[in-house]
Amino acid sequence: MSTLTHAAPGAGPRHAPNGKDLTFARILRSEWIKFTTLSSTYVLLACTVAVIVGIALISTWSFGWVLEQAAADPQMAGAVESDPDFATLGATLLSGGISFAQLIIGSLAVMMMSSEFATGTARATFTAAPRRLNVLGAKALIAAVTAFATTVVAMLAAYVAVQPLADRYGIEFDPAGEAFQRQLWIGAAFVVAIALIGLALGTLLRNSAGAIVTLAGLVFVLPMILMAFSADLIVTIRQYLPDAAYGNLIASESFPDAPEQWVSALVLAAWAIVPLVVSALVLRRRDV
Repeated sequence: MSTLTHAAPGAGPRHAPNGKDLTFARILRSEWIKFTTLSSTYVLLACTVAVIVGIALISTWSFGWVLEQAAADPQMAGAVESDPDFATLGATLLSGGISFAQLIIGSLAVMMMSSEFATGTARATFTAAPRRLNVLGAKALIAAVTAFATTVVAMLAAYVAVQPLADRYGIEFDPAGEAFQRQLWIGAAFVVAIALIGLALGTLLRNSAGAIVTLAGLVFVLPMILMAFSADLIVTIRQYLPDAAYGNLIASESFPDAPEQWVSALVLAAWAIVPLVVSALVLRRRDV
């Protein structure tokens, strides 16, 4: 005699979760949680704001002291006022800290990926989300938005912080002026580009120290080395580095012998996109 068994309603086999079914939005949320639960994230972001605000205060105080000295020396006053950049110098005082803040944000972006390999969590991450490019894309989006927002907030905080010094020395800052707006938005875009370069280096090298040193060499050491040479080829190469493209973009017009500003914009975009694309290709093919 055979016995018929009936399955209980709803007791059929269930579809097991598949990492390939994860949407980009869910991966983005997961990466955001990882990013915001690390105390180092807040420390580095706070350092970025502090550097931009602090250097803006020092620069404003220094320029105010120069103006005080110039007031007692007509010849010096004439030299200061005849400087073609005198009218837009106020905005430059506020953005001076970007040169140092870029490395802090870039280092943070490096560790977003390199720490995954250093701690061994990369295996768990890519097991849960086998589509590695989605993970990299989520990290890139978080790095870009964080870099942009932090730079804008820091620049606006610097504007507020220097007002007492500016009033004391009679320095005028026009937040609605073209010079300040150019420094604000292009400066933020530049920091985004450096953050994406840092993320790409962290993905390629998988080592925080090595990637950060490489990034520092690109944004600080290499430009200084190339400035020591006067050969036409070296000068041309120097103009296509990220910092040179940024400097040309924030100027009211292109520097003499420099590329057109739209060319500098394309150069900066290429520095952000090309390393990220290369790192994506390597991440997709390389073992974890």
